Amino acid sequence: MCLNEKKDAIMKILEQFIAPKTGRESDCEDGYVLTDYFAAVVDGATSKHMQAVNNATPGRTAMLLICRGIESLDQDVSAREAFKKLDHAIYAWYQQQGTSDVMKDAPSRRCSASAVVYSRMRRELWFIGDCQGMVDGHLVSPRWRIDEVMANLRSLLIHTELAQGVTEAQLLEHDTSRVYISDLLKRQMYLQNRVCTSEYNYYVLDGFLPYDEERAVQVVAVPGDAAELVLSSDGYPAIYPTLDETERALARLLEEDPLCYRVFKSTKGKYQGFDSYDDRCFLHLDIAAI
Repeated sequence: MCLNEKKDAIMKILEQFIAPKTGRESDCEDGYVLTDYFAAVVDGATSKHMQAVNNATPGRTAMLLICRGIESLDQDVSAREAFKKLDHAIYAWYQQQGTSDVMKDAPSRRCSASAVVYSRMRRELWFIGDCQGMVDGHLVSPRWRIDEVMANLRSLLIHTELAQGVTEAQLLEHDTSRVYISDLLKRQMYLQNRVCTSEYNYYVLDGFLPYDEERAVQVVAVPGDAAELVLSSDGYPAIYPTLDETERALARLLEEDPLCYRVFKSTKGKYQGFDSYDDRCFLHLDIAAI
């Protein structure tokens, strides 16, 4: 989903692509937004509970709230103030639903999302969570330790299943490793947006972002002579300067390792009837003229 894309926008879209993993647009939790002053890709987190409000999952709800919030940001806002405002939009939504107290104590039920935002006025890329960026071919791809741990654990569990005679084809139909780690995926969220000293802490927009936590937001300066940007969700294990290269790399991976436990380790795979292991969004911009 793209919100507020303008034909006369100062930043020019060279390529854009969104694909839901299920093939159904209404399921997609990834989106992008382009205004005169900001470009962003937002990746709603896969829900650990299957509840939906107004036919939208928590991840899709978070994505839509954040995209709309970016439209109203002041043009010279700082990264910290921008994410504070975007995070508050989610908390305000909880209040409207009467669930703010519940969400405070149940992080696995929150509407959560990662984002990468480009500020034209500040010439900066802002990251929260695990979205990716590229500046003239130079990759910026923040990663959290907890994601590596959980992906490796799932890989280990798959190997134990294979050792007992279960086939990859059977796991693509019913991924028992995902079942095994489901409680741990919920438990890890007690480290989400926590202010404490832990190598496993991680930060997202979920209505409870600790705004003063230095580790929560990563800011990367974009050189004044930079010509092109790529912004993407983590639905791509690796991004390249063009959509074609990035899609080809993903296709090769999914052909070789559809369960995503060997070549690329993830907490989920490309299951039967799915297009990929996750929703994906790719935004390629020309910024040379600004």
